[in-house]
Amino acid sequence: PMDGLNVELSLDRMIQDMVEEELKRVVEDFEPLSASMIVSDPKSGYVLALANAPDFDPNLFFEADLATQRNRALSDLYEPGSTFKIVPVCGALNEGLVSADCLVDCSKSTYRRGSKLLRLPSDHKPLGEISVSKVVQKSSNRGVAQLGIKLGAGRLYDYCKAFGFGSKTGFGIGGERRGMLHAPKNWDGLTITRLPMGHAVSVTAMQIHQAMSAVANDGILMKPQFVERVFDQKGKTVVPFNPKPVRRVVSSSVAKTLSEMLVSVVSTEGTARQARLDGFAVAGKTGTTQKIIDGRYSNRHHVASFVGYFPAEDPSVVITVVVDEPKMKKGLLGYGGSVAAPSFRRVGERIIGYLGLEPKNEIPNLISGKVNGVSAL
Repeated sequence: PMDGLNVELSLDRMIQDMVEEELKRVVEDFEPLSASMIVSDPKSGYVLALANAPDFDPNLFFEADLATQRNRALSDLYEPGSTFKIVPVCGALNEGLVSADCLVDCSKSTYRRGSKLLRLPSDHKPLGEISVSKVVQKSSNRGVAQLGIKLGAGRLYDYCKAFGFGSKTGFGIGGERRGMLHAPKNWDGLTITRLPMGHAVSVTAMQIHQAMSAVANDGILMKPQFVERVFDQKGKTVVPFNPKPVRRVVSSSVAKTLSEMLVSVVSTEGTARQARLDGFAVAGKTGTTQKIIDGRYSNRHHVASFVGYFPAEDPSVVITVVVDEPKMKKGLLGYGGSVAAPSFRRVGERIIGYLGLEPKNEIPNLISGKVNGVSAL
């Protein structure tokens, strides 16, 4: 008989415990249908932790029901909502169509498509004319819709594909789904304005995690992996699983520009103020998606999410939190900023202590030489 080989995983036992404990808290606080959390190193693509709720005892695999056995972070599809807004913003910046200071008229309620006048999506409150940076900070649906129109169907679709949507990430576990991303030939008149706000597309938690990781990694999309190497009894590496860059999605400068916008999201003026970490620049985006029930968007059934990374100037970790149908007190909605962002913060605080990351007294400016001029869209 011959000795077998050994597998070394990228999973960190301590961080995995943190994530599993946090999901237990989410279940206790919100009683959701399910929840998922992913933590990874954006530069290598190595996954440090991944957990789902409800979960099961792997020692009793065949006693668990099928719904519990599946890896929800890879198999469950949902409309990502506002976390998807990084795609049209990156695309418009990368194509040179706008700058961070370019003004967008969010008071516009319609746009012309051929001979038809079609409605733009609404915002939670009137925003008027604001910069692209503010579009991201305030999560303006009308703002990103206009960026989608400016990109055009072909380029918008290409950036969605470049960020990995509509394709499996190749994580290496069975049951992964590719999501749903329709080609432009199958779009209706509203898709060009709804896709930029994360509607008319379905994704997995791992896909949105991979996309945000590309922004954190200077614009380079990495393949997510959880195996680092296979080695023999003497410790010699037999099969290495080195970091695998997939493609450059946007330029380094565009990634830095978006990072600064995402830092403003995690500020007292942004939608993710509850994700802030003392002494660290956190970049991230909230998502609150109405689920489709009986063919219509429901006002009561939501998916709350947050995906972010820190330190924003030199990211060590990316964390994604997705909570399906959190139960809230009467009159409250399960927003990503109030459900998922606090989970990010609690796990982030523990990871900072565990990794020994040093806080900074001042939050750094990620971009040197910002454009001073103002143009209009």
